[in-house]
Amino acid sequence: MTDSTENVMSDKLILDLTSQAQIANVNKRLEKRILVLLKQITDTDAAAGKHKGALIVLGEFVRFDYKIPGLRQIGSNPLRGTALYVTSDEARERLEELLHKDGAIIIDTTGQIMAAQVMLQVDHAEAEVEEECSTRHIAAASFSMREHIIACFTMSEETGKVRQYVDGKQIYVYDPQNKDSKDEQVLL
Repeated sequence: MTDSTENVMSDKLILDLTSQAQIANVNKRLEKRILVLLKQITDTDAAAGKHKGALIVLGEFVRFDYKIPGLRQIGSNPLRGTALYVTSDEARERLEELLHKDGAIIIDTTGQIMAAQVMLQVDHAEAEVEEECSTRHIAAASFSMREHIIACFTMSEETGKVRQYVDGKQIYVYDPQNKDSKDEQVLL
């Protein structure tokens, strides 16, 4: 083999993951945006002495033609026929309205808030959650283990704590009652 042949062959062995890295960056920005919105809501609630509960799922729904098993609509989708994005100015206000409804809120990796009042199938009831957590957190931890799910987020109705679950593990918690401490982030 000549040097030029070896160079051509080695060039073909390069794996270009640029598009995957770009998708990962978009997903991280969406995760941060969801956390910011939930922290704003829980901070406002804490100041008023009350809390709302929340369960939000961020996943690749559009990319996989909306065929993610384990989701069941409860009643009619209050977002049907709307195009609401987590990056929009009205996202916080609409999310607060949706938190008064039972069930999870579904957000696609495009940033679109696609559905509310969704029941999640729990496949891993043994998922580890802190002792103070309830079924909402178990559902989030369990559902975060599914393929095409990027992360699940909860906001505790009792404490106002915001948590993020990835691959069945809690990786982030924010406590609005403890403003002096920094946000706790568990490094994977």
